[in-house]
Amino acid sequence: MKICLIRGSGVEQNEVDSVFHSMKARQIEAVELKREAKAEVVAQVLRETDLLLTLGGDGTFLAGARVAAPRDIPILGVNHGHLGFLTEIEAEEMQSGLSRYLDGEYRIEARTMLEVTLARKGQRMVHEIGLNEVVVDHSGEARILRLEIDVGEAVEEERRAHAAGDDRAHPDAARAPFDVQRVAEAEQPPLARVVRGGVGPRSLGG
Repeated sequence: MKICLIRGSGVEQNEVDSVFHSMKARQIEAVELKREAKAEVVAQVLRETDLLLTLGGDGTFLAGARVAAPRDIPILGVNHGHLGFLTEIEAEEMQSGLSRYLDGEYRIEARTMLEVTLARKGQRMVHEIGLNEVVVDHSGEARILRLEIDVGEAVEEERRAHAAGDDRAHPDAARAPFDVQRVAEAEQPPLARVVRGGVGPRSLGG
């Protein structure tokens, strides 16, 4: 068995060493994957990996999901950050959580991944995947975007989005309340629903 871990910037080395020590005691291979690793390094490190362990907040979990999902590797998220809506267990529960996994006392929840391709004049410019949302934005000065959005194989009635951007979110986004409107709209996971919303200015009054 092989376990790979990814840690966030606020996670101390002693936390990583604790994982390595526990795995060594069980004669399990454990390696660390740097978040900024290049694609070829990611492919090499994750080869024959049975579990991806993320130590950090939701950002670290999402980074792990992007590399684990295409390889069908399950993820166990350990919350070391301020936000832990997507992670499964808290930092102090890490050892017990790992033990449950290694002892087969766990269940895997499937999640819908979002896949997006940006094409311009018939040429593919960008291809990415994401767990909770995909945002189409622009660089440079603020101005309105004009987009044609295809979902699956069907064009959405040839509609064009006139907005500061376009946001696609699915149920996992409802676990992280960055967008007050989406929290009310999105279903709870693991339902395979997608919410579309334009990106625009909002303000909350007290």
